[in-house]
Amino acid sequence: AIVSDGATTNRSMWKHFGVSGSLTGTRNSFTHPLDEKRSVYVFSDAPHLIKCVRNRLHAQKILSTPKGLVLWSHFDTLYVEDEKNPAYLKVCPKLTYAHINPSNTLKMRVKLATQLFSRSVADG
Repeated sequence: AIVSDGATTNRSMWKHFGVSGSLTGTRNSFTHPLDEKRSVYVFSDAPHLIKCVRNRLHAQKILSTPKGLVLWSHFDTLYVEDEKNPAYLKVCPKLTYAHINPSNTLKMRVKLATQLFSRSVADG
């Protein structure tokens, strides 16, 4: 198996071996170059995938899943309404402006993406 982030050089290597994440032709493996009976599987690292999901949801404002829609407005409303509460009564005290309105630099922080999808925010 190969695990890497989504850097341009890595994506170029994936493409070279026929790996694709397109909706119509997903392919996450290729034949091992020294043993045709084996496959080499390619994965993007989990932190990178979490950031990608968060960034797509932030940009598109909607994400369709098998269990329904996820709307960015849910996170936005949760933050705005929670900001009206005093600190000791906040439902999601760790949720900040940076989570809801990340700059280009902040979009690269795994911590902000994982916190947005955390159990404490889901419970909020």
